Amino acid sequence: MMGLSVDVVIVTKDRPEKLFRVVLSLLANSTLPTAIVVIDSSTLFLSAFYIPYIKKLCRTVGVRLVYKSRVKTGISFARNTGIACCISDIVAFIDDDEIASINWIKTIKDVFSRNHQCVVITGPRVPYYKSNFWNTLWGTILRYEQGYKGYRDFIFGDNACYRLSFIKKHMLRFDPRMKISSEDLSITYQILQSGERVFFCPELQIYHDFRTRFIDFMRQWFWYGFGTYEFHYYYRINSTLGLGSVNVLRSALSRSMRWSPSFIPIAPLQFIGLACRDLVFLSGYLYSIIVMIASGD
Repeated sequence: MMGLSVDVVIVTKDRPEKLFRVVLSLLANSTLPTAIVVIDSSTLFLSAFYIPYIKKLCRTVGVRLVYKSRVKTGISFARNTGIACCISDIVAFIDDDEIASINWIKTIKDVFSRNHQCVVITGPRVPYYKSNFWNTLWGTILRYEQGYKGYRDFIFGDNACYRLSFIKKHMLRFDPRMKISSEDLSITYQILQSGERVFFCPELQIYHDFRTRFIDFMRQWFWYGFGTYEFHYYYRINSTLGLGSVNVLRSALSRSMRWSPSFIPIAPLQFIGLACRDLVFLSGYLYSIIVMIASGD
């Protein structure tokens, strides 16, 4: 397919087999990307075995490969490094624990080509392990996306596609203060501040390896809570804690959470899982407040 060119950024750390898998899904797409940009923050050089194979596969099908290893730790820094390596019309993000659907690149090109006013697009993340309880719980959390098509006010860090001209015009960057999570909150804030919104396309689908164990699922939501407070601290109360910030934080927190009762009707066991998720998220949020106070910020 001629027309728009697409560079795909993969941020990876210590998951070489999954990195190889997502690259294969891109190279097996019905339409190939122009380039694959791998930003590797691995600490144990685990990707070294796979990289020669990835290079050879990309060279065979004519896809440019950019590989940056030993990149400074931090999800925002890694995503920004990926953007800096892109030169195509479109920058698309997919994570190392995901698989692109067979028409993913084609859909990206089609949506941007048909909708010239669109500058940012996203799509659904489908649980990869459909029989796993924690994957199905993620499916419940993301149920609001099912059947929806149109503009919305939020974009995740993955399955996210931007016009490079839009990124450059507004100097969009993932906030490096968000090292663990919530970098998507900061980029969403910048998108909305520019006066634009995010276009959600149900055909732009990826398969995601959501957490498969209780401890991993809860750990993830703990750090989501931690990162959410960081975002509220820097963007909602402008880095100033005080009595006047309490109502601002309470309002921001209530908008950030999808409380378990909103998912009714669901199975009782799922409700319990979501209720635990809410408590763990709040624990991470409160822990982040304590850390900020202790650090003197």
